Amino acid sequence: MLTKQEKYLMIFENMDFFLDLGIHIAYYRKKAGFTQQRLADKIGVSRSFLSRVESPNQDARISFERFFTICRILNVPPKCFFEPLPD
Repeated sequence: MLTKQEKYLMIFENMDFFLDLGIHIAYYRKKAGFTQQRLADKIGVSRSFLSRVESPNQDARISFERFFTICRILNVPPKCFFEPLPD
C-alpha cells in the first residue's frame, strides 16, 4: 500500500500529462471549429469544467471514456493527443 506522500507524488508526476492533454484538446477543438460550450455539451460536462481541462494553469482530469468521446467528436485519433502539436 502506498503512503500518502507516494500517492501525492504519483499525482504530481502525472499532472504534466493531463496539462499537455488539455492543451491538445483545446488545439484540436479549435481546429474543428468547436466552441468550448459546444464540445462541453456534446461530452456532457459544463463549459467551466472543459475550460479547466484545457487550461495549463488548472488541475482538472478527465476519464478515458470522456477522452475517447472527445476523440470521436473531433474526429482525431487518440494517438494524436500524445504527439507534438503541428506548427
